Amino acid sequence: MSLAADGDKAGAERLLTYCLVAFGVMIFFCGRVLAYGRRAARKFDKILDAAKLKGQLPLDRLDYFGKFGANMRRLYEELHALGERKSNRIQQQNLTINKLLEFIGAPLLVMDAGGEVRKASGGFCEKHKISAAQAVGTQVRGYVEDLDFREILLQANRTKGPVEVKSGKTPLTFYPVLSIDNDVSYFIVAFGPHELKGFVSEPAKGRAPQAGPERRKFLGGLVDIIRKRLTPGKKPENGKR
Repeated sequence: MSLAADGDKAGAERLLTYCLVAFGVMIFFCGRVLAYGRRAARKFDKILDAAKLKGQLPLDRLDYFGKFGANMRRLYEELHALGERKSNRIQQQNLTINKLLEFIGAPLLVMDAGGEVRKASGGFCEKHKISAAQAVGTQVRGYVEDLDFREILLQANRTKGPVEVKSGKTPLTFYPVLSIDNDVSYFIVAFGPHELKGFVSEPAKGRAPQAGPERRKFLGGLVDIIRKRLTPGKKPENGKR
């Protein structure tokens, strides 16, 4: 009995020793993992701070994070290339819009919901003896007397349709361009007795296009002007241009 009891006691002591050793090893590795996590977090914070200061992510510092850092670097490079392609498309669209507007003889303005002029047609620039670049950034109130633009914006958001006003003897029509959220984002302003044939103001449906819903809707509105024609005075007879 004494020998059996001693054997059981020795086995229990060995098991306890093994458990303590295993527990110590687990504590050691957990400490190492926590310490590495803290160092990695501090390293990542420094990378973010450097990106904020320089305006560019220091990609070489991502190598510290091993395979995860390599994947982050590849993701950033792909996103950066995608952003460059989108920027180029936007720039090309802007140039196309500017060229289209040069061919429009009717006085037209394209302005944002804040009343700031973004684009001007060739007819508008010729009438006011200014260049398109000089018109951009100005306020529409500078060309129209006693204009209550706030009321026009409220009415356009309410009706989602053209708003007709009169400045002195000159009639104006504000054609709203809606965003994906069904809010007015731009106006196409026609000076004089003009009519945009078949104008329908509808927000983009479904998922927003990757190139930007407002910009595509904006370009579509201008193409609609060229295609359906902004006719001065009366409507064209028999659908002839």
